Amino acid sequence: MFYGTPLDYCYHTIVETQPPSIPSGNQIIITSRIIGYQLHPLIGTFIHHYAFLLMNYNEAKEFVKKWLSQIEKSILEILLNEGINLDRKLMKVLSKRRYNIVKVLLENSSELLSNPSLLSLICTFIFQSFDKFNPKSRVEVYNYA
Repeated sequence: MFYGTPLDYCYHTIVETQPPSIPSGNQIIITSRIIGYQLHPLIGTFIHHYAFLLMNYNEAKEFVKKWLSQIEKSILEILLNEGINLDRKLMKVLSKRRYNIVKVLLENSSELLSNPSLLSLICTFIFQSFDKFNPKSRVEVYNYA
């Protein structure tokens, strides 16, 4: 674990691992805001840089739909493997309610359409407690975390 200030960190050496394409290679994802990154980017042989494009309303809606569907499917599969049966009707009602809440959020705040990372965070919070999570801005999403 690194102890010190963020300024101390920039003087440390970055140790590179094998690329993920090689067996036993590592894959590490580092995220950053675009502002200021050009001044001090991470540099290394195996480091690839990508930027998320902003999504439009339909793309965000589709992303949310697939995200929620996949998580619900995975949870249901895990519970069934453990011998736990859930009321399918109730599951559908809860699923629809979650989706509608996210849809309303997206309609009311284009700022929340930013990128898949932010939408994943929103979906996670709504999945955990959709009745308590109602952000109006990106800052409120991060404050909830």
